[in-house]
Amino acid sequence: MNRSSLGPLVKAKETVSVFVRNAPSPRELLANRTSRFGRLHAVVPSTATPGESLTLTVQAWDQCERLHRDFAGSAAMASTDPEATHPESVSFASGDDGVVRVDDVRFETPGTQYLTLTDARTGERFVSNPVRVADDHDHRVYWGDIHLHSNCSDGVGDANGATDSAGT
Repeated sequence: MNRSSLGPLVKAKETVSVFVRNAPSPRELLANRTSRFGRLHAVVPSTATPGESLTLTVQAWDQCERLHRDFAGSAAMASTDPEATHPESVSFASGDDGVVRVDDVRFETPGTQYLTLTDARTGERFVSNPVRVADDHDHRVYWGDIHLHSNCSDGVGDANGATDSAGT
C-alpha cells in the first residue's frame, strides 16, 4: 500500500502528530473554547477617487482569529486624511455577529490614506488596509489570501500538481 491509498488515515495521523508537537496545555484548550476579544479588522476598498462613497467593514476577531460573534464594544475612528468624511466612532452590539458595516465613508485628499480605530476600553489602535486615493485609476486593487493545502500540510496532492492546475 502506498501513502496516497491510505488517504484519511494518513491525514488523521498527521493531524494528531501536529497536535502533539504543539502540545497545547489543558488550560489553553479550555481558554480557547470561550471567545475573547483579540482585535478589530477594518477593510475598505483599496482604490477610490476623491469624494467617492465607500463602505467600511469592521470585524471583531477573537484570540484565535475567528469572528467574535458576541463582541459588544466601540472604537473611535480617525483618518490620515484630514478632509475625510466618516463617523466619529463605530459600535458593536451583541446581535451584530462581530461585523459592522459603515456606509458613506469618503476620502478627499489624493495619496495613500488609512482609517484607524481605537478601542474605547483598551486604547489599542487598529489600522485599515491602505486606500489609494486618486482622480484616475488604471486598475483596481483586490486583496486575497492565495494559499494551498497539500500533502505537505493538511490537504491532498502535491504542490506541483496544484500549481499546474491553477493555470488552467
